[in-house]
Amino acid sequence: MRVVGWHRTVDRAGITSTSQAVALWPALAATRPRIVGPLMGEDLFTHLPVTHSVQGLYKMGAVSSTNVVIAGAIGLAKSSLSKVQYVFRAISCDNNVTVVFDRKKQKDGDLLEGEYRRVASLTKAQTVIVSRDPHRGTRINPLDPMISMTTDESGGTVGQDALLTMVAETAKSAPLNVEERYALSRAHAEATARARREQRHPILTDVVQALYSPDTCSIPGPRNADGTPLLQERGVVDVDRVTEWGLTLALALERYLSDGDLSGLLDGESRGPDGQPPRLDARLVVIDTSALAEGSTALSLMMAIYATYLTNRWAATPGFKTLILEEAYSATNLTAVPLVLRELVKRARGVGASVVSVFHHISDIPADSPMRSIIQEAQVAHIFGQDQPNDALDLVQTFNLPDALVETVQSLPKGVHIYVRGKLPTTIVQGFRTPLEEWFTDTDAQMRGDGDA
Repeated sequence: MRVVGWHRTVDRAGITSTSQAVALWPALAATRPRIVGPLMGEDLFTHLPVTHSVQGLYKMGAVSSTNVVIAGAIGLAKSSLSKVQYVFRAISCDNNVTVVFDRKKQKDGDLLEGEYRRVASLTKAQTVIVSRDPHRGTRINPLDPMISMTTDESGGTVGQDALLTMVAETAKSAPLNVEERYALSRAHAEATARARREQRHPILTDVVQALYSPDTCSIPGPRNADGTPLLQERGVVDVDRVTEWGLTLALALERYLSDGDLSGLLDGESRGPDGQPPRLDARLVVIDTSALAEGSTALSLMMAIYATYLTNRWAATPGFKTLILEEAYSATNLTAVPLVLRELVKRARGVGASVVSVFHHISDIPADSPMRSIIQEAQVAHIFGQDQPNDALDLVQTFNLPDALVETVQSLPKGVHIYVRGKLPTTIVQGFRTPLEEWFTDTDAQMRGDGDA
């Protein structure tokens, strides 16, 4: 506690009025707010300390969903909150496992690395670089046996089938029709069986080959006594017809894997820069995606694939886990990626995890996007300031807050946010940081000209 700096206290007078002071009378109001987790800041209404952890709120029954939204304009301390409360304090005080997608490069002395580098240096973190460079990057196979073959509809994990559909729809730039979905499903099964016979893991290239050359097992419908497909016997569907169903997908996937957006990222078995399977078992795992273009298809796909891989691993891992999706909005314009992310968020509680999604302007997200439901279904929210009235109004309406808070959202200073916490009263919190936390959340060194801050 001394290292973190919480052993120091500061006495500060609270400002109130005659009509408000009655609420501070100990006979009417508790002067000791319930401790649900590490200290987060000061309640600007009562000047009492505010503690926070998602699992703490869940245990006390204040929330039934473990997912979180952090929303606000750039430069108002959204990242500071995620680094301090959901990374450093969660690991140090709650013994959480945390994974964060790090998007931004930051100059720190002679180093140019992700903005989570400093906090990672304090927590013995494992950094995973998503890059096409095989000597630096880590590759995740969407068909890795760590990921279940099919999506568990009972509330478990997202499976290979959903990831494969996501990759195929992104490669095709359009949703799959019924025939394409069938061809892809059969190619997935055939690729898995072939890899099992060869005593290795299936990869996406196996699926492409199975789409190009399906066998008679891929013909749909009932079989005769001798095993001959009835539809083939009647001349309705044969192997050539099934090939036609999957040909567009095969061409699109092959282009993506050979020289397109996904080349070098997921076209092979899962491995780290050392050629071994990735461990991803540290208390803090920082997935550095800064080598991928902002807003790119590759960025959104890799976020969804890594998140799925991790949540499947977490299904057998005890303890509470946190997944932080920085710039979650980058997936908005794609078709299947938001669907996978929404499924991951819905199923997070089943694997003892919380998904923290960070957004700038939620008004930019279409009303019918699955990303909207991620926001609307969150019972914990940290709402930072917004410059534009429509952005402020959207946040207030999304979280069913009083209309009077629209002006408040537009005037919130840096480090202050509206704290929504399920059944507990919504309040306004001034964030608290120790000197150590100020150091690892400092992202203004370049602007100040002191790159070695």
